[in-house]
Amino acid sequence: MNMVIVSIEAEGFKHKAETINKWMEEDRLKQERFDNAEPLEIYYDNCNVLMEEIHKDLRDNYKDNLQVLFMYSCPKCQKRKAFYDDGKPYVSKPTLCEKCGSEINVCQDPILLDTKYPFY
Repeated sequence: MNMVIVSIEAEGFKHKAETINKWMEEDRLKQERFDNAEPLEIYYDNCNVLMEEIHKDLRDNYKDNLQVLFMYSCPKCQKRKAFYDDGKPYVSKPTLCEKCGSEINVCQDPILLDTKYPFY
C-alpha cells in the first residue's frame, strides 16, 4: 500500500517543474492582458460628462474567456457604471430574498442606490 502512494507522489514530482512552468505562463498571459487593457471613453448619460476610471479588475472564468472590467464614476454627480474592455456593460445579478425570492437592495450608500449600474 505504501509503495503505491510513494509511486503516485514520485510521478507527480517528475512533472512538477513542467506544471509550475505552465502555471507561470498562464499567469504571465493574464497579467499581460490586464496591463494592456485600455479604459473606454464612457460618458454619463444625464450629465454628458466623461466618466473617470476608478477601478480595473481581471475576470477569469477559466474557460479561455479573460475579461478586464473597468469601473467608472461621473466626476460631476458621482454616479457609477462598469464596462468590460470589449464595451459590454457589466450587469450585476440581483440579490434575492431567501424567503420570498423577491429582489432586495443591499446597498446603504445613497449615491449607489440611485445608480443604474451598481457593482454589487
